[in-house]
Parts: sequence; C-alpha cells; structure tokens
Amino acid sequence: MTKEPSQRFITFSRDGRRLLWREGETTRNTLLARRLTSRPAALAQFLSAYDQPGSEAIAFRAGAAERAWAWAKAFGRVVIKPTGRDNDSRPYLNIRTWEDFQIAFEATTAASDGSALVEPYVVGEHYRCLVIGGSVVAAVRVRPTGVIGDGKATVNHLIETKNSQRGVVHYPLTRGRREFQMLSKQGLSPTSIPGRGMYVQLRNSGQLHAGGDLIEALGELEPAEIRKMRTVVGAVPGLRVAEVTVSVPRLEEDDPFRVVDLNPTVRLDIYREPWEGAPFDAAAAVLDPIFPHEH
Repeated sequence: MTKEPSQRFITFSRDGRRLLWREGETTRNTLLARRLTSRPAALAQFLSAYDQPGSEAIAFRAGAAERAWAWAKAFGRVVIKPTGRDNDSRPYLNIRTWEDFQIAFEATTAASDGSALVEPYVVGEHYRCLVIGGSVVAAVRVRPTGVIGDGKATVNHLIETKNSQRGVVHYPLTRGRREFQMLSKQGLSPTSIPGRGMYVQLRNSGQLHAGGDLIEALGELEPAEIRKMRTVVGAVPGLRVAEVTVSVPRLEEDDPFRVVDLNPTVRLDIYREPWEGAPFDAAAAVLDPIFPHEH
C-alpha cells in the first residue's frame, strides 16, 4: 500500500493487481461508470432508457423555473437540489406549490453552477446500501432524531447523555424551536420524563446531519428489493462499487420501489459504525480482490 499525499489517493497493489482509492472513489469502477454516475441527470435518463426505476431527475438552467414547474407539477411533490455531487447545498424537499418551487429553484441555481436538478419526491422507507461486485453487502437506514426514555431521566438529560456518545459518524442533537414544537405535539416538554422504552421524536427529518441514528438494516430488505437493486447497478457498465439509496414501500400509501440515488463515491464509516445493529467492515469488502481473506 502506498499513499500519495499530493494527489490525495491511496494505492493498493499485489501480484499485478492494483486499486486506487481517493475520497470514497475507487478504480474498481471504470472511468465510464464514474463519469455517468457523477452526473445525476444523465444517469436518470440512462436508467429510464433501460426501463429501470431511477430518480427521473432532469436538470434545468437558471431562468427556466416556469418550464421546470410545467414539467414537475404533474408529480404533485418534487425535490430541487444542485446538479453536482460536490455541492454542499441541501436539497429542498416535498415542494407542492409554484411559490415554493420558484423560491427553491432560484436559490439552488444561484448557489450552484447556474442549474438545478428537479425530480419527484418519493414517499417510502429510505435505505442506503453498499453494493460491491453485484452483491448488496450492507444497508442502513436513518431513524429520525430522537431519544429513548428510561423512566428516570428528563428529555433534556437524555439528549445530553446521547450527545456524549455520538462519536465521529453521528451528529449531535440540538434543542431549538423545531425540537420544542415536536415535543409539544407529543404532549411533552424538555423536563418531561418519558417512560422506559418510549421513543421521543425530536425532528421529522430522517437525515443523518439533523441528528438521525444509523440503524443496520440489511435484514429488513426483501429478496425482490435486493434483486431490483442489483439489476439497476448492473445496468451501468463497469460499476462495481456503489452506494445505492432506495425508497421502498412499507405503508399502503407509499410510492413504488425506486432508486433515489446511485453514487460511485461511498462512505465506508456509516456501515462500520451504526448506532444500532451489527457493524460491517466495508473497507475489507472493497479490498477483497486485492487481499482476499487477509483482513
């Protein structure tokens, strides 16, 4: 193994086999696969052409808000986000009206490269899955921000205790207006003492950056859902390592199965350090072709 600090990549090699790893990307994926999956709009059109359940996203340039809305409004609810994966701006979710759409569209195009990605808002249970060599090897879901009562501690104390255990993967829980409103909806306050085992939700968001918990969840996926994921990944030539975000129906009103995102840049730590469930050594799985059975 060699490290090239100037180029920010690590090289693994043995017996003529060589693998480069840089910031979550690997040369186990071909250049074509990396380029296609790095462009979500192009990827969506590619998957649609092969009748695969992709995001259906379309990119629109700044100034095209009315044209974008004319296309998007038929979905009822949409998402607007930057076109590039390297943009840190967070997406606008569950947009239903022209007024909200216009605001989100203009803000996104101004903050990115002058364009915005528009796609349907999908309702269902979301899973982030690691696919290596055509196999779904790990999966996690994010439980919305909250704490679990023990019958003794106040909500405030439960939050403080949980924050002291968050580690490097999970974000700390906050206490602000949104959290107080959510507590009020449950008939609680920061000084309430939840019963043992009671789950107290603090935010609607099932987002990791909002304080959600990673739950190991490979066993929650049905065999048919795993097969669909493998088929979608297999449709992209040369894609051998990817993180797939899927929405699967768990309630009657949920949307059908859909691949929300297909990303060649993977986060290995979220599978190694779930808040609940068995950890998975994702790095070892990536290195298997170079160092089989030696980790």
